[in-house]
Amino acid sequence: MSQIFPRDKIILLHIYSHSQEKVAQGLNLLKKYPTYHYTIHKKGVGLEEENIYVIESYLSKWDYYLLTPYLKQIGKFYTHEASQ
Repeated sequence: MSQIFPRDKIILLHIYSHSQEKVAQGLNLLKKYPTYHYTIHKKGVGLEEENIYVIESYLSKWDYYLLTPYLKQIGKFYTHEASQ
């Protein structure tokens, strides 16, 4: 198991959500990791504007494995291996 999800491999996690409440849950879940968030304003049809909230965090592959079921409740997420 430790070879599949090594604790020393760091990944960059991006979570995209349409809800500020979900972002608050995500920030609370990831509070022990280096985390920050920002908002993207996307123009929709006509003059409508849609807000997309983004959380970025660095965590180990093992922690990511443990948190995956909770991350799915917050929004869509993507990972990238962080350069060391």
